[in-house]
Amino acid sequence: MMNIEIKNKENKIACTITSLEFSDTRCGTRIFMDTKRVRTLLSEQGYNPGLLIKDSRVDNCDGNLYGTWVFEDANAVKPMMEVVVEKIEEEAKTTTSRKRRNSRKSKKVLDKSVEDVIIEE
Repeated sequence: MMNIEIKNKENKIACTITSLEFSDTRCGTRIFMDTKRVRTLLSEQGYNPGLLIKDSRVDNCDGNLYGTWVFEDANAVKPMMEVVVEKIEEEAKTTTSRKRRNSRKSKKVLDKSVEDVIIEE
């Protein structure tokens, strides 16, 4: 058994959860609440939680029986001013990578051509 209090003030949503100890006879199951579960709980209740301001954790087996989460109200947050960025068009310089030729793979050039060679008989 747990008590949930949700307060919406000053563009903030405050959710306070209190649970009973696990050994208490009125508490039948383990209660574990983290930020993800609280966010889901608020969404089901009709709230729109934004950024997390204060974090907490409730676990009745571990002894954490009380927790408070504070979120920004995403409906009340004013959108930031749009920033217009103008791109300066620069000429794209094409850079070619020059590959080093391997001397073993390159074709060998003879010093003298066939026409320059004189054969004496």
